[in-house]
Amino acid sequence: MPRPPYLLVATTTAVIEAENHHDLAEVRPMVWDSPSTLFVAKTATAAEGNWAGFWGTDVVMQHFADLYDAGSFGIDPDYDKEKVVGLTRDVAETFRVDLSDGVIQQSLLHFSPQYVGNPPGLPDIVMLTDSGLVPPVRTPPDVELTATHDELFFAVNAGIDMYLSKIFAGQLVIEYHTHAPAPEKSIEVIHSLLRTVAEQHATTGVS
Repeated sequence: MPRPPYLLVATTTAVIEAENHHDLAEVRPMVWDSPSTLFVAKTATAAEGNWAGFWGTDVVMQHFADLYDAGSFGIDPDYDKEKVVGLTRDVAETFRVDLSDGVIQQSLLHFSPQYVGNPPGLPDIVMLTDSGLVPPVRTPPDVELTATHDELFFAVNAGIDMYLSKIFAGQLVIEYHTHAPAPEKSIEVIHSLLRTVAEQHATTGVS
């Protein structure tokens, strides 16, 4: 039976307060005792990548210990804006099974069959990832890197449309990865729309 929203809010608040106390013994009973425990959070140092997923109870607790040892911090949520969003039973069960089977940690592109089945001509899933500003890559003095390109390997045969955007070397880069035929047509449409928006901004003086 689902827990009432007020109990979920109370549990979340208790976890945050325990973390603010930096007390591992207080936090430990609130962490699911399972190798499938997943905690997505900032790393203890920027050199570790800033954000990462930590799997398993022992790994999660060690991450807490590393954070506490790295220095003082505090979590101060705006509880007035906090919302509890419920998932339908089939979505929650799919997530639970995929998490338990290791599907989710394998790849974002590994989906269960129930995600497949949109009308012909439409993708089953559309994903967009914005990498933002990509920092320059160190190269030898006589080498200049002017562009990058991602290679994706799909684990399913479902109709997946994935768009990747980023800014590299002062240029906006948009990639389109799909099973659909003639993917260049979608890129041409995006290019046309962006040029139209740029021209409208130039006309109105908006930068």
